[in-house]
Amino acid sequence: FTKGNPHMRLLLVPSHEDFLKLKPTLWGIRQPGDNGNWEDYEETDQTQSWWWRPRSKFGCEYVKSSDGYYDRTLAAHQRQFGVMPARYGLALTQQIVDKVPLSETDVELDGVLQAD
Repeated sequence: FTKGNPHMRLLLVPSHEDFLKLKPTLWGIRQPGDNGNWEDYEETDQTQSWWWRPRSKFGCEYVKSSDGYYDRTLAAHQRQFGVMPARYGLALTQQIVDKVPLSETDVELDGVLQAD
């Protein structure tokens, strides 16, 4: 992620150890710097089977994101690999709302894991 850039790059993380070495950035999300030799996920033939989405507002079926990063990236994944990964959100109870308005380009979640 680069602030102001509407495209999210997905990179393959070689191992859990490599993940733990990543430095948190703008929103505390770990991501590789520009100096790493990371393989672009989109350039592989590997389909992703799980997708976790951090966000601030969750309905039972969707997590609302004003920037659309996740929706665009998931749609591109489906076009490239012909399959959608399982999609789950992680939420605190305070983040759950009864209904989140959806548009036709919004990608729904398979479920939300909720903490008290």
